Amino acid sequence: MKNLIIRKAYKSDVGSIISINRENWLLKYPNQELNITREDIQNFLDSVYKQQKESLNKNIEQGYYFVAELESNIVGFCRYKEIDPEIFELKTMYVDPKFQSIGFGTLLFNKTVSEFKNKKELFLFVAEYNIQAINFYKKLGFVETKEKKIIEIGNNKFITNIKMVYGK
Repeated sequence: MKNLIIRKAYKSDVGSIISINRENWLLKYPNQELNITREDIQNFLDSVYKQQKESLNKNIEQGYYFVAELESNIVGFCRYKEIDPEIFELKTMYVDPKFQSIGFGTLLFNKTVSEFKNKKELFLFVAEYNIQAINFYKKLGFVETKEKKIIEIGNNKFITNIKMVYGK
């Protein structure tokens, strides 16, 4: 892990960010019980990226993305959003599946949280059926709340997300 660098993202990282995000969504978000197919996720991602390509570049310019870089390859990223000067939301954090469970996500999070050490609140939303992510966030110090947010992914299909707050 000595070659892993955590840094603010550059515009040139956009392709890698999209690729890692897409790969993780296609692996983690199809859900047979909710009748959410891989095709549903693919269509959702296509529409999101079509709409958000410009805002992705703007968020990178504003420094809202960090990437994990290993030997000149992006292997993970996270994005946060300032809700107000004291409250931040961790919007997205994914590691390339080939590099999961070896500490890269924790290092990425630790770098991000160091940016917010003097802030009042850091929170995130995670799909209630993404148990792997929920357990990961709990290990980092997040606590589940009762608040939920529902995302429509199209075709009258929804993903319910639970709010988790960082306990410092």
